[in-house]
Amino acid sequence: MNLTGNIQPELGNLSFLVSLNLKQFYSTKNFPENQLSGNLDRLILGYELPNLEELYLNQNNFYGRISNSITNSSELTIINLSFNNFTGPIPNFFGDLRFLEVAYLGGNNFISESPELSFITSFTNCRFLIKLGFKDNPLSGILPVSVGNLSTSLQYLYGYNCHLRGSIPNENGNLSRLIVLSLYGNQLTGSMPASLVDLQKLQGLALSRNKISGSIPDTLCELYNLNGLLLSHNLITCTISDCMGDITTLRSLYIDSNRLTSIIPPSLWVWKDLLELNLSSNFLSGSLPQEIGNLKVATLIDLSVNQFLGSIPTTIGDLQSLVNLSLAHNTL
Repeated sequence: MNLTGNIQPELGNLSFLVSLNLKQFYSTKNFPENQLSGNLDRLILGYELPNLEELYLNQNNFYGRISNSITNSSELTIINLSFNNFTGPIPNFFGDLRFLEVAYLGGNNFISESPELSFITSFTNCRFLIKLGFKDNPLSGILPVSVGNLSTSLQYLYGYNCHLRGSIPNENGNLSRLIVLSLYGNQLTGSMPASLVDLQKLQGLALSRNKISGSIPDTLCELYNLNGLLLSHNLITCTISDCMGDITTLRSLYIDSNRLTSIIPPSLWVWKDLLELNLSSNFLSGSLPQEIGNLKVATLIDLSVNQFLGSIPTTIGDLQSLVNLSLAHNTL
């Protein structure tokens, strides 16, 4: 409704309020953004709204630190504070909201005051948590091993573009119901933990733009629900395992800008439902087989900046869905 200004304290008179939703739904001329502002510390929502279950303040201009008075709204199940100007550390007292199912805190100016992200440990008290997002914050911390103690109900974990350091804890494998794990755009190091194989429901794994090294573990081939595997711009070495072809659900594979060597395994050319394949900027060699024509629904194939040689397969002409094709900077 294109609302501006501060939330007035009289809102607290609505003591039976269950849902407060001031977020931006649409981004069109017919539905302009709200630009509400103010220091959340002064709203004392917790004291005034004891029955609140859903709080949506995202995509406004709220600022300041989060007051612990919010924990007096002990029935909260959803908190969305994303895309505001909140500062300070992400408070540990969020863990006191035992019924919390969704916590979206991304797109703010939250920082970490300790080497490890202690707020993650606090969220282990929220046994009903399904979605946790702290993306796009300058946290600059390390993922604690307690990440493996988060709710076994957790399905979505978004921690991208947060300046995260250190390695991915092996305890991540405890999150057996995880559907999306997105940690791209950080400074993560070390290798991918073998425990990722325990994430049997995983559909999206996004670790691009980090400093992850080592090889792609063969155990990833056992993630039979994986839809997107995004590993671009890392320091991954060795070869692409032939077992990758076993992931028949895969639709997007991005391993570009790494240090992969050897040939593309034959099993990759049997992915009849693959939409996007990007293996560019590696050290892959060998010839391109006629079987590349099996990728009938592919819209993007980028094999540029490698060491491929021989003839360009004529079966590329059979790829009628292809929109982007790059074979540049090879010896074809």
